Amino acid sequence: MKKTGTALGVTDGGEGHMNLVAVQAAEKKLLLQTYARYSLLFTGGKGVHLIDAEGNEYLDLLSGIGVSALGYAHPAIARTMVEQSTKLLHTSNLFYHEGTATLALKLTEMTGMDRVFFCNSGAESWEAALKLARAHAGLLRKEGREIGTRILAMEHSFHGRTMGAVATTHKKKYREPFAPVMPGVDFVPFNDVEALRSSFSSDICAICIEVVQGEGGIHVASQEFVAAARELCDSTGALLLIDDVFDSGRSLEAVVAELRRRCRRNLPEQIRVATVYYKPARNRSNLTPDFYVRSTDQWLVFPHEINGLTREEILANKPVDESFFTVRRD
Repeated sequence: MKKTGTALGVTDGGEGHMNLVAVQAAEKKLLLQTYARYSLLFTGGKGVHLIDAEGNEYLDLLSGIGVSALGYAHPAIARTMVEQSTKLLHTSNLFYHEGTATLALKLTEMTGMDRVFFCNSGAESWEAALKLARAHAGLLRKEGREIGTRILAMEHSFHGRTMGAVATTHKKKYREPFAPVMPGVDFVPFNDVEALRSSFSSDICAICIEVVQGEGGIHVASQEFVAAARELCDSTGALLLIDDVFDSGRSLEAVVAELRRRCRRNLPEQIRVATVYYKPARNRSNLTPDFYVRSTDQWLVFPHEINGLTREEILANKPVDESFFTVRRD
């Protein structure tokens, strides 16, 4: 018999609402138990609010753990998705369609970077950055340059759960179950310029930095630290990899303003935001990364980084379009 929702007992038979207890039992039987779950069953959403099976509303500051910060049931997004579904949904990258170049052009114009590499997830984009760093070092060695394959990552970092990403993630609980992970990764204290300099050599092909660490606490990279990393990479041809997948669930303007306020950096007017961007050495400031990794769909929602912000300050940071994105203050 086909396992429909009714057959699995996931509806209560009343008004068609799903039954949390039955869903939990079904998932326990059918899914790998990889995540601790909260006892909430969401059935819908509107604006910046999620709605559970009991009709309760929740202000969403998590955005699917940084996956999609587009809000819920936005009429423009819903209309666009319906219209596109009548044309094309997926054709693979073996063929051309008008959307790819259009989006790439917008992203490069916004960021000042030259090229885009689209990925399906933050972990995949970080894997791509690591592979590009190793490949780039290989090309330099063919030119006679002295550069190795080792990678410097930061203590308390988190880059994902795929094999390369987990190898550059500091917390042992993420790495040890999959040992041996990718070799050639060393960790240095975050924001410690002297430790970074003493750990760097021609054996290094990349330095990995989250501008704002999330997993290890809300730690912001200092201007001096990022500038030192840029200087060291330039001295040998190593690449500076910036992972900003998870810490910027805000609009572009808000990201720049927050970094300027907290880091007091001389940042460019348009911060480099994309899945993976490549920037050649020319016309580059001392803070510009070689590869910048970020989710491209994090545009419209509250900042998920709430450390040090009061409730009123959070509520004040609502998107501009108040006709749809409204905030309850109760």
